[in-house]
Amino acid sequence: MAERFIPPPGPGRPSQYKEEYVERVANLALNGATDAEIADDLDVSIATLYNWRAKHPAFLSALKYGKEQSNERVERSLYLRAVGYEHDAVKVSFDKNGNPIYAPYRELVPPDPGAQKLWLMNRKPEEWKERVEFTRPDDPLSELLAEMRKQAGINDDSGNSGSAQLEPVRSFDEDDAVVRNDDSAH
Repeated sequence: MAERFIPPPGPGRPSQYKEEYVERVANLALNGATDAEIADDLDVSIATLYNWRAKHPAFLSALKYGKEQSNERVERSLYLRAVGYEHDAVKVSFDKNGNPIYAPYRELVPPDPGAQKLWLMNRKPEEWKERVEFTRPDDPLSELLAEMRKQAGINDDSGNSGSAQLEPVRSFDEDDAVVRNDDSAH
């Protein structure tokens, strides 16, 4: 049987990478572009973008820098929405001749409860996570759970008030087991 010839690995197709992409990528990432959008802007596949990140440290640094800066800007904006802020604004009106009249003023943007909740849920998740309990009023397990909470002295949603020990509602022993003979089912 003849051996198959496998050519040695060669240089392959020349890379399309250019050093000027470093600044371009940083600017795209600063403006919030995703990896897919950056690859599209550079007219390459997402796999090529990932290869360039691995092979070109300056490219990777520019990408990371742009993303970090845009993330920090969003964090600052979210924080300002959560606590409220003021900014300079201009009201424009027109006189009877159609000439603009500019009236500068200071606008107050009140705190946004949705932004506050999002901020706290991410910054203090143990204290602000959403708690969802699915219970049906006629569900015997819900009734048992409520009884156990009552016995334990737990009376709030956090589950951490009270220090009483749980006492078994009923213990199980062999006399409680029901044995069914297959012949008795007919």
